[in-house]
Amino acid sequence: MKYLPFQANPFGTVSNRWAFSKSPKGLGTNVSTLPKVIRLMVDAPEGRIFLSPDLPQADARIVAWDAQCHPMIQALSDPKRHIHLENCRRLFGREIAKDTEEYKQGKAMLHAANYRMSPKRLAVEIGLPVGRAKLLLARYFQLYPEIPLWHTTIKERIRSVGFLETPNPFNRKRLFYAAWAELLNTGEISAESWNSACSWIPQSAVADIINWGLRHLKEKLGDLVWCHKHDHDSYLISVPWETMGKVIPLALKLLRITLTLHNRPLLMEPDMSIGYNYGLMVAWKGEETLPKAQWWEQVKGRMDEEKIRKELYGFV
Repeated sequence: MKYLPFQANPFGTVSNRWAFSKSPKGLGTNVSTLPKVIRLMVDAPEGRIFLSPDLPQADARIVAWDAQCHPMIQALSDPKRHIHLENCRRLFGREIAKDTEEYKQGKAMLHAANYRMSPKRLAVEIGLPVGRAKLLLARYFQLYPEIPLWHTTIKERIRSVGFLETPNPFNRKRLFYAAWAELLNTGEISAESWNSACSWIPQSAVADIINWGLRHLKEKLGDLVWCHKHDHDSYLISVPWETMGKVIPLALKLLRITLTLHNRPLLMEPDMSIGYNYGLMVAWKGEETLPKAQWWEQVKGRMDEEKIRKELYGFV
């Protein structure tokens, strides 16, 4: 695919995440939620290679640090431990293999519970009966009691001062006008406003880091960098393939930012994916260059036509 039309609004959300939609002519789609089968149709411009740095488990880390949830902080601080596998083991009481249905359910629990998702919505998200989703949420909060306490703390911050603030070094504030209006009229903050408040600090802090890194990379390298897409915890750019060894270390350095929450440092350590096709990216392993032929040798085994047809059409 040579061109996928869309419209980007860098100021489209309260969290500083970019908002995407169809182009002004009504063409294209919301590129922030492209399924993998569509990504496979997007090739890098001729002579260029895609670079996509991302911040793994960034939201979960900020919630853990802000909630002072020590078991989660310890798991997320140890590169030898896998937070989703550990959560699955503790939720289901046994070892769970990656990419199984139970693994997907356990992985979904991390954001669902952190952001106060209702049992009904969680049931729809992960394809379980409402009763089962309710039990999983209750079990998660038993395992990590700091999380519901953090939810209450977020509400009390708004009740007492009316705003929330992202961690150092950004310190961006948001006044919650709707929540204050609810307090004045009813004496309570609605579930909708409360849920929005719980998600604001982690989502905004991650968006600030990505915006910071992308902006300063563009300022330093100019037209060498073409920006194609901005995601919540990553971005997609392309550069001439011979220059990737120069660009990648700088891109990673600009995203390697230490946040401070409750006097505890949190270093955001980015990963980097590279490739000539958006759906077939590979992990960067320190290469100065990656010719297209070498990249293809790494990814050609991932072109499972039967699986792609099923994802695209719903049947083989």
